[in-house]
Amino acid sequence: MKIGSKLAIWFALLSIFSVVLLAGVGYSITKSALQKEILEKLSLTVKDREQLLANLLQTQLTNVRYLAQDPGIVRLTERMINPDGRFLAWDQETARSMLEERLANFGDYFGGPGIEGGAYADLMMADTEGNVLIAIYGPEKGSSEAGRPWVTEGRKGLYLGDIQYNPTMSQTTQIAAMPVRSTDGKVIAILQLESNVRAINELMTNRKGLGETGETYIVGRGKRMLTSSRFITGAATEQIVETAGTRKARETGKAISMASYEDYRGIRVMGVVDVFDASSLGSKDRKIAELINNLGWLIVGEIDEAEALAPVRDLRTKNFMASFGILSLVIFIAYLISYTISEPIRRLRNAVRQTARGLLDKRVEIHTQDEIGDLAHSFNEMNEALRKTTVSREYVQNIIHTMSSALLILTPEGEIEDANAAALNLLGYKRDELIGRGATAVLKEELARAVKREVLSHVETACIRKDGSEVPVLFSSSIMRDTRDELQAVVCVAQDLTQRKQEEKLLQQAKLEAEEASRVKSEFLATMTHEIRTPMNGIIGMTELLLDTELTQEQREFTKTISKSSDSLMTIINDILDFSKIEAGRLDIEITDFDLKALVKATSGFFTAPAKDKGLELLFTMEPDVPSGLRGDPVRIQQVLANLVDNAIKFTSTGQVATRISLEQEDPKRARLLFSVQDTGIGIADEQMNKLFDSFTQLDSSTTRRFGGTGLGLAISKRLVEMMGGAIGAESLEGEGATFWFELPLENQPAQPGDEPEETPKADIAGASVSVMNKGHSKKIFDREDLLDRFMDDKDLAKEVIEAFLEDLPHQLSALKDAMAKGDVTGMIYGAHTIKGGAANISACALQETAVEMEDAIKDRDMKNAAALMPRLEQQRDLLLKELEQTDCLHSVGADA
Repeated sequence: MKIGSKLAIWFALLSIFSVVLLAGVGYSITKSALQKEILEKLSLTVKDREQLLANLLQTQLTNVRYLAQDPGIVRLTERMINPDGRFLAWDQETARSMLEERLANFGDYFGGPGIEGGAYADLMMADTEGNVLIAIYGPEKGSSEAGRPWVTEGRKGLYLGDIQYNPTMSQTTQIAAMPVRSTDGKVIAILQLESNVRAINELMTNRKGLGETGETYIVGRGKRMLTSSRFITGAATEQIVETAGTRKARETGKAISMASYEDYRGIRVMGVVDVFDASSLGSKDRKIAELINNLGWLIVGEIDEAEALAPVRDLRTKNFMASFGILSLVIFIAYLISYTISEPIRRLRNAVRQTARGLLDKRVEIHTQDEIGDLAHSFNEMNEALRKTTVSREYVQNIIHTMSSALLILTPEGEIEDANAAALNLLGYKRDELIGRGATAVLKEELARAVKREVLSHVETACIRKDGSEVPVLFSSSIMRDTRDELQAVVCVAQDLTQRKQEEKLLQQAKLEAEEASRVKSEFLATMTHEIRTPMNGIIGMTELLLDTELTQEQREFTKTISKSSDSLMTIINDILDFSKIEAGRLDIEITDFDLKALVKATSGFFTAPAKDKGLELLFTMEPDVPSGLRGDPVRIQQVLANLVDNAIKFTSTGQVATRISLEQEDPKRARLLFSVQDTGIGIADEQMNKLFDSFTQLDSSTTRRFGGTGLGLAISKRLVEMMGGAIGAESLEGEGATFWFELPLENQPAQPGDEPEETPKADIAGASVSVMNKGHSKKIFDREDLLDRFMDDKDLAKEVIEAFLEDLPHQLSALKDAMAKGDVTGMIYGAHTIKGGAANISACALQETAVEMEDAIKDRDMKNAAALMPRLEQQRDLLLKELEQTDCLHSVGADA
């Protein structure tokens, strides 16, 4: 047997033994480590679900406790039940209606069955005998729930029931109850809150961290599965779960981790079973923790053993394949060893024979460090010395003529010494026609001179073809010098750019066509959006008129919905119109004098009511060193500032929205101001900041569904700020609020003491006022019914609001006149807006309508019409006072019915 064969056999036996040993040990270690890791992950997942589950249950109990102990609900319940006979029957019915409305509002706020994604299935109140007094979504009033656990246990104190199937509602629910105690501590009723456990099911069926076959579920004290199963439909409250894991957890009262057992389906699984203990999860309310613990729930997390150990089985298969591969490799290596011993000698023998026949280009590639290697090296040196004089030039020529780029070699005298095939094809010459010609035959004179002086790299130029035409090329050249540093030759390389130039031309043409299409589109959109505003104004106006007529409550609600929707649509149309004007280049920035303090005050007035409605603190701060008299476009500045404040209020549910104006830089002529709007809202993720100011963009689809909007506000603000020479940006941490800011360079108003503001010609004012006054008779002077409806029949409060408005109205009119005299656009807008809001608040319809017309005229820069509306505003003030005095409306509003 040859030595090569012997080496191959020994290598194979040794490899098989090593691979089998390593594979077995590795498989055992890997399986054990994988099981430990999976059980740890399952344990973390179960603990996480337990914490969230405890929070859900605590929230449910807190909500029912809050309702049962709410002073308003307690008073209304006493009044409705009337335990000591103090109240009349109509008082009891009134209390019942108010109580039903209050509980219904709570259900709608926290998510009743009529609310998409609502958490609650029923909300009811029963007397101490179990007779239903109020049922928001469930049984009719008067039905009996006597004997139900929530009644018997709810009389004693806070109660939390187990998850059960409610056949009436065809879903699983969980009941929490709490006694309602009178002011003297007696139990007078029981309040019940029934959860639809949707949130618990979603929590427990969440697949995060559980793979394809993993699941978490709750097992009740009766060994029934209380939440939905991923594998069995209708398992909730019906499926019996009695596994080795649940038995051991109930016996020990501790969390159990098991690497292998059968689940309720009979499938081998790995699982973690934990006894649900709210006290260990950080619940600070002992009573709530005790109620939760009394449920006796087990939280189970499982994953199929087949999926969990799949990586180990894959490893076993791979080990087998690796063993087979290693064995094959060893046999191959043994063959190579034997081959490396005999093959060099064979190759050296063949090379000697070729040299003997005169073939000098043969080299023997033997690199061993032994005698055979030395012999091969000496043989190669001998062959190299023999072929040097005949092979070098041929080798270089092969390189030159196989290049894809055109190559020319010029002599020191500037003649073409050599050219490759690519150069001949590019220039249209035959070889004998081109060799010996001057370089200027194919190169421009300036380029032909430059290649002798300097190295050129990637210069876009043109070469001259045989027919005189020029071909665009990317040209490079280098200078060759001999050992004496004298010019030996010039090597020129050129790449044909004809195709690239054609593609660039087509690309430029496509770019121009796309820009023209975009411009036409923007102009069309701007025109059409403007046309849409006309019928929309008609819809809004007619809706307001309709609201002033006698309507049923349902008709009034429908009409108000139309009004709100029309206003929202008009806002969207205005955004699209502004954006289209910007895109089409038809929006101009005006430079005029304005008062920054008045602008900020007006802006704050716009958002006082929205912020109040959401319970937000609205702050506007202007640093003392900020100049107030400035020159710029106040309307656009206010538009940007209002957009940022509006966004902040929209995306903030609690906390505050703070606006701050500070001075960044100032000289006698200009001032650079920083406007910042900071909120405590939902914040913005880092990966979404780069698209914040893109057109038609919001953070995600859920944002649009939840908050609405076109996604144009910030894009328009960015364009406007940039058109005014400023910059805009934002800083945010997700979940911690955001700060939006913009900087603007503005001109300081020149100090000109002694200048008097121009007065509007009285003739123009009088002439305009007649037509406007005639127009103003379409509305009532004062609508008492609407006022009482607005203040929910609180007549004392309505009277106070009217008196406060009438007391402040002279000052508002005086301030509006002063703003008109000074040409202060911002002050005029603020004045008209303030009067409009006050008039609307007391249902002074005609006065409100005139203030709206004046505000629109000011925003449209129609100062003549705005000034003409001032006498009409004063006249309607007088008519309002007269009507209030003649009909004694102030007294009648405040009097008892």
